[in-house]
Amino acid sequence: MIGEDSWGMGRINKIYDQTDWRPTRVFWSDNIWRVTEMDVKEHLSYGYDFYCRWRVIEELTGNFIPRKKGSDGATWETTPIFDKIPAHVHIYKFCHDHGPLLPYPTSWRGGHGEEDIYCKFGGTFQVALMHGVEEGFNPIYVVGADIGFTPGGLLETRNHFAPDYQVKEYDQRNADSKNRSYAFAHSMARTYAEERGITIYNAGIGGQLEAYERVNFVDLF
Repeated sequence: MIGEDSWGMGRINKIYDQTDWRPTRVFWSDNIWRVTEMDVKEHLSYGYDFYCRWRVIEELTGNFIPRKKGSDGATWETTPIFDKIPAHVHIYKFCHDHGPLLPYPTSWRGGHGEEDIYCKFGGTFQVALMHGVEEGFNPIYVVGADIGFTPGGLLETRNHFAPDYQVKEYDQRNADSKNRSYAFAHSMARTYAEERGITIYNAGIGGQLEAYERVNFVDLF
């Protein structure tokens, strides 16, 4: 995804104060929580294409009733952002059957009953990558994708580019399972793309992702 098409995902907006770059699309798969509601609103304010699963739309329109309770025992609800879905918001079906601690999918695409269901196995990055391959982008350059999860406490900096990107604690089991599942997902992505004549390159700087041939990030500009 290079040149005219440069995609981001999740809370990539946390680096906007450090760069003039803005993506042409953003993919969001996670539920919206107190700490991420403002991120979603910021993405929507830019007007670029925003891809998300239907549950996120329900949260944005105020039609979703969460089952989980906050630490204070109160049910948390998002503040409705709009009544009608804007043209730059796109919805995709979402698979809930696979994950680091759940069964692995048998194929990267087409193994979920319907072709238009996108699986977050391997992270939201894979959802974006699936769209890129199916839309025929070639070659595809990935930046910032890695599999180097390590155990750490809350607000630690080793697993994401911003210290407060994800308020989540990783133990050794979670870190190992994420690394295995992410590596497996990337290997399936490479095979699927190559079978369709599409090459995926890793343009990241450093890291442990070796599923794709590496290229120099600086040479892309």
